[in-house]
Amino acid sequence: MLTVVILIKLWAEIALLALVGQWVLLLLLGARADGNLIYGLLCIVTRPVVGLVGKLLPGEGRARRHEAVSAMLLLWVWLGATVGKVWWCLGAGLAQCR
Repeated sequence: MLTVVILIKLWAEIALLALVGQWVLLLLLGARADGNLIYGLLCIVTRPVVGLVGKLLPGEGRARRHEAVSAMLLLWVWLGATVGKVWWCLGAGLAQCR
């Protein structure tokens, strides 16, 4: 069970950092970000989450809003996984969590 919680937490961390990287590159490069290789790779990493949020939220063509909602969703998943990990470690003993 602990392994599943750690994997969920890791997945959320990677996706959150990829979203932050996208936003930083968008700020630095502006309209030229779409042609950037690193920006494209970060988009590939975040595409599953942003796509899922895009299907759940109404409205077409609001990619930036979908990315922001995806970031909030990932933040909640990360917080939940962190609380779950702490809860599991306190219940099982800290020696088993190393």
